[in-house]
Amino acid sequence: MARFEGKVAIVTGAAGGLGGATAARLASEGATVVMTDIADNAGRRLAEAIGARFIRHDVSDGSAWAQVAQTALDDEGRIDVLVNAAVIEGDVVQG
Repeated sequence: MARFEGKVAIVTGAAGGLGGATAARLASEGATVVMTDIADNAGRRLAEAIGARFIRHDVSDGSAWAQVAQTALDDEGRIDVLVNAAVIEGDVVQG
């Protein structure tokens, strides 16, 4: 039995890099993976390759978090793992 069999994971920044590798590993370990990123094409390609779901999600948009969580709950009934691997570049927060 895979270590994450029956678990639902959300991975942000999952179109490539550390997030993509994490999403692929979780899927290979049996998790149902919901990948998010702003890089639509790369995210959709990787999601298709690993059998995951892709949602376009800008982590700097606070209201988008509720939508991602609700989508995962509606589709999968639970969230067991959250990996926030997204990177925000530049000056996002002032003050």
